Amino acid sequence: AIEFEEETRRAGQLDELRSAIRWGTDFILQSSRHIHHRCTYYAQVGRGAAADCEDEHSFCKYDHGYWGRPEDYYTDYPYAHERRTYAIDQDKPGTEVWAQSAAALAAASRVFVRVDSAYAARMLDT
Repeated sequence: AIEFEEETRRAGQLDELRSAIRWGTDFILQSSRHIHHRCTYYAQVGRGAAADCEDEHSFCKYDHGYWGRPEDYYTDYPYAHERRTYAIDQDKPGTEVWAQSAAALAAASRVFVRVDSAYAARMLDT
């Protein structure tokens, strides 16, 4: 989107590439909330571990144990209520997670600085 922008444009894929990048950055931006001036970042939703999921005849208690449609998750999966959300904030720091997300936003802002400067600025201000 930056180094091969012209080639990507000629291939007719530049808008598609920007859309894919925006999908990821929108996810990061929406995962960050400022609640009472304390930044909260929702780093992970669900439990991806497959530990204790070897028995093919029983339900695994983790997200990797469900192989159905996302629309049916809460009605078909008996452990859906155990799904967790992992957040970092002032009291529960997660420097590595936030640094990786900040780096992704900073890099993506370069893609949008000439085509959507307000969006690029929002990524840098978060």
